[in-house]
Amino acid sequence: MGPSADLLNSNIALIESRHFCPGIKDIDTDEFVFTPPAEILETPDGLLSMRCSDDGGNFLIHSRFDPIKEANGIIESASIDDKINVVILIGYGCGHLVRALLDQVSDKVKIVVVEPDLAALTWYLMHQDASEVLSDDRVNLIGIDDPAHAAAAVMTHLALLTLRGWVPVITPPVVRKHPEFLKEFTRQLDQQTASQKLGFATHADTSELFMSNAFLNSEFAASAPGILQLKACWKGRPAILVSAGPSLEKQLPLLHEIKDKFLIISMGASLRTLRNADIEPHIVVTVDPFPIMYDHFKGLKSEGAWLLSDTAGNHQIVKNFSDKRLFGHSTPQMEELFKHLTGPRGLMMSGGSVANSAFSAAAIMQADPIIMIGQDLAYTGGASHAQGNVKRLELTDEVVAANPQKYKKIAGYFGDEVITDDKMNSYRIWFERVIPSISMSRVVNSTEGGAMISGADNIPFAEIVEAVMPDQEVDFDAVVSALPDFMPVSEDEFRGRVLRLRRQVLSMQKVAEKTADFAKEILNKQGKEGVDETLLDRLKMKYNRSLKNMRRLKGAGDLYVTGFVQKGILFLQRRQALFHEDEKDETFTNYTYQLTLINACKQADRLLKRFLSRTLN
Repeated sequence: MGPSADLLNSNIALIESRHFCPGIKDIDTDEFVFTPPAEILETPDGLLSMRCSDDGGNFLIHSRFDPIKEANGIIESASIDDKINVVILIGYGCGHLVRALLDQVSDKVKIVVVEPDLAALTWYLMHQDASEVLSDDRVNLIGIDDPAHAAAAVMTHLALLTLRGWVPVITPPVVRKHPEFLKEFTRQLDQQTASQKLGFATHADTSELFMSNAFLNSEFAASAPGILQLKACWKGRPAILVSAGPSLEKQLPLLHEIKDKFLIISMGASLRTLRNADIEPHIVVTVDPFPIMYDHFKGLKSEGAWLLSDTAGNHQIVKNFSDKRLFGHSTPQMEELFKHLTGPRGLMMSGGSVANSAFSAAAIMQADPIIMIGQDLAYTGGASHAQGNVKRLELTDEVVAANPQKYKKIAGYFGDEVITDDKMNSYRIWFERVIPSISMSRVVNSTEGGAMISGADNIPFAEIVEAVMPDQEVDFDAVVSALPDFMPVSEDEFRGRVLRLRRQVLSMQKVAEKTADFAKEILNKQGKEGVDETLLDRLKMKYNRSLKNMRRLKGAGDLYVTGFVQKGILFLQRRQALFHEDEKDETFTNYTYQLTLINACKQADRLLKRFLSRTLN
């Protein structure tokens, strides 16, 4: 069968409507007349196969004689059991492996096909109608030749909420055809899955702590500006982000000399080191809710610095460190909830690290350039932090050798290799994803040590300081006092909003208790002999009516309680996503959810009642 433009157009129309191959329409098929990207062969049974070539000669992507039998054998040996619900297939070829997967695996298994060679894919699509495969809801085709972008696209199909397990399928001909792509793609996917797990675990396991801190801090946030109000307040002026990596020590003498000329934004973990060098930053950033974070601030008070905190940051730090406070939220959900109490305060993009949030803040303020020092993201010289940091860890070669899963080598600032771990590496990946999107600011890495951060310009600290030295001293107090769009919420207004919130929470608890009672009664009667079906139907009507009443309770109370119950919701959503439930299972899931919701309402109300009684006195 010869190539057909009509066939290609039909196949591409399907791809554009259902799949992700952003560059496929840009392929110049006219060149295929002279240099086809692969040889399309016909088997004795009239099926298609593909032959490619490299410096070592020609090789087949599929069997020349029986590609279906070959594909079935490959899938059978891949050990895709009931614990797997995502298969990542590298290379589309002529689609034989995709069809074998569709025939052999469960309907619940998602098939993600990554094709780096868009020219070869286009050439195949000119020879065969692929509509049966391309229109199958289980198939997700990703046609990208950049391994980092391909890995990011694959990550959208590896959502931890619905993921049981996944397995790659990579054949030897594909390894031969794409060795460099596969090496980098595998590395990127490994890093991004590790980063995803870290973020998911933090979110799921600390939701109650986040919500409690956020509410306690909201009393301060009501009268303090947020990152939204700081937008463009430092436009075109340089800022130095001071992280706590071991390379910070070498930059302290120069930082001391220029401390009044550059806006200095310090991580909480860097503060003690800066104080020891007689440097007071203009802004100190904290985001973590955990009590252990207070160790960085213990015994320290602001000597003029503003505290920029995530609304869910450690309450003791927010309460005690400084009377000059700024706030931001790490998620849209938190912003949506707390705007009902404090007004909007804005989002700081978070990558899991306070340095990521500080970078986000500097970008929102449109500082230019953003100069990073102490941003090692590696164990430079075997140390985790600079001298003076309470969390400094000395790493030995023996520890690294004994923990190959935890520690790895990555490219260093100077072109060398440095040791990092999954957590620090996930922060580096975040920087590399975000930096290209920062259009208003040049990003300069002046750490002069640690890991390479792609996208940032590596410039020695002394050199960039000399190049952009400001003429005037920093007066950040004046900047904040002149913010045009900030309206504080009065104490009386804030208390009134809390009272309304409590009424909504109590209403939700009442409806949840009634719904749970109906669900429990239905579960006790379902499937039992001698049960009056009319009575059961009447119960179900009351239960469904109660569920509808629950769905109508939208607003601040709903959002607030949802924050407390987040971990329970994740569990239930995961159950619903993975299993097709019958009516009884669905009732049980809803019953469990209502019990979780009742408990969350009680937690929320205790906090609200405590706050109201304290402010009344």
